[in-house]
Amino acid sequence: MSKEAVRDLADGRRILSSGNPDGRPEQRLAVLGSFTLDHLPPMLAAAFARLGLHLVPRLADFNQWRQEILDPGSGLYAFKPDAVVLYAALEDLFPDFYAGPALSNGEQSRRVTAELASLESLAGRLLSSLPGATLYLVVPPLAAPPAPFVAGSGEPFRGQAGLEAFLAGLRRLPVKPGGSGRIVAVDLDFHARGRGSLRLNDDRLWYTARMRLGLEGTKALSDLIAYYFELAVLPRAKVVAVDLDNTLWGGIAGEDGWENLELGTEGIGLAFQDFQRELLRLKAAGLLLAVCSKNDEAAAWEVFEKNRGMVLKRSDFAAFRINWLDKSENLRSIAKELSLGVDSFVFLDDDPIQRAGVAAQLPATVPELPADPTLRPRFLRELRPLHRLSLTAEDAGRAKQYEERGQREALRSSSGSLLEFLAGLKQEALIEPLSEATLQRAAQLCGKTNQFNLTTRRYGSAELSAMMKEPSVRAYTLTLTDAFGDNGIVGFAVLRLAGAEAEIDTLLMSCRVLGRLVEDAFAASLVEIAWEAGCRVILGRHIPTPKNGQAKDFYPKLGFEPAGEEGLYRLASPKTPPRPDGVQITTSAKSPSAPGGSPP
Repeated sequence: MSKEAVRDLADGRRILSSGNPDGRPEQRLAVLGSFTLDHLPPMLAAAFARLGLHLVPRLADFNQWRQEILDPGSGLYAFKPDAVVLYAALEDLFPDFYAGPALSNGEQSRRVTAELASLESLAGRLLSSLPGATLYLVVPPLAAPPAPFVAGSGEPFRGQAGLEAFLAGLRRLPVKPGGSGRIVAVDLDFHARGRGSLRLNDDRLWYTARMRLGLEGTKALSDLIAYYFELAVLPRAKVVAVDLDNTLWGGIAGEDGWENLELGTEGIGLAFQDFQRELLRLKAAGLLLAVCSKNDEAAAWEVFEKNRGMVLKRSDFAAFRINWLDKSENLRSIAKELSLGVDSFVFLDDDPIQRAGVAAQLPATVPELPADPTLRPRFLRELRPLHRLSLTAEDAGRAKQYEERGQREALRSSSGSLLEFLAGLKQEALIEPLSEATLQRAAQLCGKTNQFNLTTRRYGSAELSAMMKEPSVRAYTLTLTDAFGDNGIVGFAVLRLAGAEAEIDTLLMSCRVLGRLVEDAFAASLVEIAWEAGCRVILGRHIPTPKNGQAKDFYPKLGFEPAGEEGLYRLASPKTPPRPDGVQITTSAKSPSAPGGSPP
């Protein structure tokens, strides 16, 4: 039993008993299980506290998970959790696999199919009854097959093939219709295989307290659940800014020369190559790469152009600053160029002095890069701010979008006026009702958009999915293309209808397309949708934050009038903001008369 597990249990109990004196954001979490999980809530409380969150837990009674889900009057639904953790152990789901005599492969397959169907049905019932909640479904570890003394993995008596098929089915539930964004598979099985599943169990606790997990296993599970929450709730990094000398390669380009650097297919040179490969994988996952180096620029680019050991190319970087200026100043300059906050940057540098200087001046994430280059590829793979819960199509195409952004900026520079620039762009915007296909991207925009976000309401996938079922709520995405390529989904809005009145609950636009009048066109279209729905008054609200000050005059600019309350504006029918030139709008559903925002 580790000291860390004992410490987390004690810390968690103290946190739960003391309430929330610091006023941290609260997460209401219900825990359902097929065995005793008494240690899980306090350990989760400790793990959540490390994320800056306060846990308000509810633990269901022993093995009452099915009853709690099926009973609409259960304490689970009265608790109204933000999220539910469900852990059903393999031994409890399939006692016939473990009891013997052996089931045939066909019988095992039928049992697995039936159990997966039952779990899918229960998950659907749970989520429909808790429209704002997310289900964190634990994929339990296969600590041992029912008959480990039978070595053949395909032997029916061993039971391994059937249970492996069940685990694979559990992992598919989040991506099935209705599960996307609302079911998260907490893959304890995959995690356990990397660290040894037998370490998670404690036979003594099973026999004395009906706990299938030991203290070490409960800590591993609590840390893993907190990890998934971190990815879903907290901001993710957007840019990886890297130094060059002794970071991307071994040696100093300006002194050693491009041909004498440690960079190749063997030894330390291979470690530097693999570090570059990890950066390339991050780029493929939607992060932007930037160079921030004190160096001679000509010598640095010579390495990219001539050293055959380089994996990264100059074109892989969205921005670069190679000069002798202070690195904090350069990072601010890169952030301005990319229209991103420097707090979304991760800065990688081998020099602890440079790291300390940046960390003291900027809110960027500045990890302690290992001094040993052989440790860096794994370090980068495990660096939490770079992890994602899932990827959207926009993530995969982000680097290409920034290349196209450079072409647009070139057009802007050569244009004599804004109208000339917009005419050359040939912008076409498509406004569509929110759907399962766009849900994840909409949640991503809600979570990370700051500059043009009128109310900064951070709706997650579960809340947006619930909105799609509310007759009085209309949610829309905006997809933008232009002469240089597809910008993807860059805008999102929520209209709330109440009789003759509508309120623009959310209106946001990606910073990548600001200043191109797309936000004006989107707002004008929302007003037209509301008028066609029979509304006579539209309310718009600006809730100020430290980052959305540029949007404070947006509604007055469109003709809305102050409505008495600070930040609240009003527009009466039939006034409609003028559609700006330079944006061609297509709206696939103007009449939001059917549930979910789709027309009949």
